[in-house]
Amino acid sequence: MANLLTLADIKSRYAGEWVLVESPELGQSSEVVAGTVLFHSKDRDEVYRQAIALHPSRFAVLYTGTMPEGTAIVLCPANSFLPAGRKAFEYNGLVGSDAQA
Repeated sequence: MANLLTLADIKSRYAGEWVLVESPELGQSSEVVAGTVLFHSKDRDEVYRQAIALHPSRFAVLYTGTMPEGTAIVLCPANSFLPAGRKAFEYNGLVGSDAQA
């Protein structure tokens, strides 16, 4: 079984990387405070591909670096991009759906 790491440990070990965290433990404000690292990479898309391939039941994707100046983050209602009748979930900024590819 993989080791549970605190957020501070994750940031220290995987500085400047995207990190796939399984079974994240959450703080009072729903922020990730600990979890088990399944995968990490400087390539965000590779981390998302691994999330799809590994299909963990509960996970978060974290970025441990600093966003470049001028970076914009767009938030939208999770269901706004899905066909009628589909459900979506959102967890720590990662949006997924029950739709089959």
